[in-house]
Amino acid sequence: MAGKLIADILEHSTAGSLDTSYVVNGSLKASFSVNQTANTTPLSSHNIASLVDTGTGQTTYNLTNAFSSANEHSAVLSGNDASTWYYYTLYNFTSSAATTAVGTGAHDVDRLSILANGDLA
Repeated sequence: MAGKLIADILEHSTAGSLDTSYVVNGSLKASFSVNQTANTTPLSSHNIASLVDTGTGQTTYNLTNAFSSANEHSAVLSGNDASTWYYYTLYNFTSSAATTAVGTGAHDVDRLSILANGDLA
């Protein structure tokens, strides 16, 4: 039999408290930062199973936990090459949004970052 925990607020003994609606609705669901010019080892990540260099300026990321729908997945992307910032496009959503590709197509950048929100499956 599965257990059930019902709580409106999570409280830590020294770090304060947090409303559970933030955890369910508002928290970041996936993120990564990678240096495309060096390799595809994430500099930092959350909910990212792997990164694959799929071409110049293109990186595919595979989620550990998929989003419930490709239509409910949004991302904020940024990239920087020295002091220049670039805009990125997101493409190749799968039906479960488990694998997604991102990139400029122009060239690799020193720092590519993504922050993704949506409902997890």
